[in-house]
Amino acid sequence: MITRALLIVGLALAGLALFPTARAYAHGFGERYDLPVPLWLYLYGAGATVLVSFVIVGMFMRGREGARRPWLFNLYGIPGIRVALESVVTLTLLRLVSVGMLGLVTATAFWGDPASIVNFSVAFIWVGWWVGLGYVFSLVGNLWALLNPWKVLFEGAEGLYGVMRRGKRLGLGRRYPYEIGVTPAIVMFFAFAWIENVYAHAGAPTHLGIMAVFYTVVSLGGMFVFGKHTWLHYGDAFAVLYRFLSKFAVTEVQVTDSAHCSDCDLPCEAEGSSCVNCYDCFERAKGARQLSLRAPGAGLTYPERVGTSEMAFIVLALSTVTLDGFKETEAWQSVKDTVLTGVTFYRNDLNTTLALAAFPLIFMGAYLLTCKISNRVSGEGGSTGETARVYIYSLIPIALAYNVAHFFSFLAVQGQLIVKLASDPFGFGWDLFGTADWEVQISIVSARLVWFVGVGAIVIGHVIAVYVAHVISMRRSGRRGAALRSQYPMVALMVGYTVVSLWIVAQPIVAG
Repeated sequence: MITRALLIVGLALAGLALFPTARAYAHGFGERYDLPVPLWLYLYGAGATVLVSFVIVGMFMRGREGARRPWLFNLYGIPGIRVALESVVTLTLLRLVSVGMLGLVTATAFWGDPASIVNFSVAFIWVGWWVGLGYVFSLVGNLWALLNPWKVLFEGAEGLYGVMRRGKRLGLGRRYPYEIGVTPAIVMFFAFAWIENVYAHAGAPTHLGIMAVFYTVVSLGGMFVFGKHTWLHYGDAFAVLYRFLSKFAVTEVQVTDSAHCSDCDLPCEAEGSSCVNCYDCFERAKGARQLSLRAPGAGLTYPERVGTSEMAFIVLALSTVTLDGFKETEAWQSVKDTVLTGVTFYRNDLNTTLALAAFPLIFMGAYLLTCKISNRVSGEGGSTGETARVYIYSLIPIALAYNVAHFFSFLAVQGQLIVKLASDPFGFGWDLFGTADWEVQISIVSARLVWFVGVGAIVIGHVIAVYVAHVISMRRSGRRGAALRSQYPMVALMVGYTVVSLWIVAQPIVAG
């Protein structure tokens, strides 16, 4: 019933998201750009590229290749790397910097210059942390598991408590309701997305300070009640987000001796002899762990149990960034002016809130419908929900690609504010690093560069998604013909989303 309801709602709302018009206004970027060829040629070309990539992958991937482990290179095999990365001095310094940044952001939010444009907390949260560091965690590895300042604070309190109470552990040790999965993280991430997309005071320093304090209380409280690793794995929105996104990254951590995993309550992220990307086990397994390089996106192909709530979280993350881009189009202006037209009080906020709630349903409906058709085409049976959970990681490269396309110019231009404000974070007239007079260079990126970065990111992301989906399909069925047939609906969905994504990205920078 739930699957059928989501399909109906998603199809009913799809028209709101896919209704293009001629022009749009720039999202933090004022320059227009005339394409050398019509936009429709780019759209068709990008879609054709994704389709051709599917044909190529289908031709060269045979047998049970989807069940093989990806290529790995053990970085700890290089002399000195383990010592350098696991040095107490190095780790302590990084963690102190992380906690110090949290303190600085909170302090400047409350006691810095109240003007958003010259307040360090605003630039760091929305540009440096949310966009910039998000790219680092997605491409390099889940450094958030190491640098999370709330985790560091709790570990410090835990260590102090253990000394004072002779080895006792800090916390209530309550059982987490595992049947709800990552639902708390979904609620928290939706609230964050609402603040980013709807809340009128999202750029007000004092409001950001209050949010930081609130999140601190929730994070530390969750770790205290349910345990550090359990809360971070299931309840913390950003720990869950970066855990998923870092599956695309070029590094992974492993525990090579399963004896260290006997007391772990968390699911390992790959089947086999190694415990992969489980930081609870990794922290305990001194001498039996390694850090490895892998191909980008390889972590998305590992066999892993994915719950319904985790699938919903990934769809929510993908849909919210798409909405952020769609809001900058004239299509959105037309849609929001036709919804709740009789409501004058907070009409814009209500419209955007409704869209924020509707977009995940639209995406989930389209995705479930695709998986339902895939089951019928392949002839292998299985429930729609099971198929959707199996293939959900193939959407992560798409989420990352659209994020790059959407935020590239924003990060390149607005990120320069951090350089300037680092010298005078409180607005007191300081010049700590000699950068207080830094002038933001808008010309550092052109509309042409933004467009081609967007095209490249979206096409490459969808091509990787096609490959990931094919690997999963081959592992699932083992029969090349059935695997290929099951991918036809998924490829159609990816081609369609490629075209829609490029159309959205094009609106702020392409002359109509």
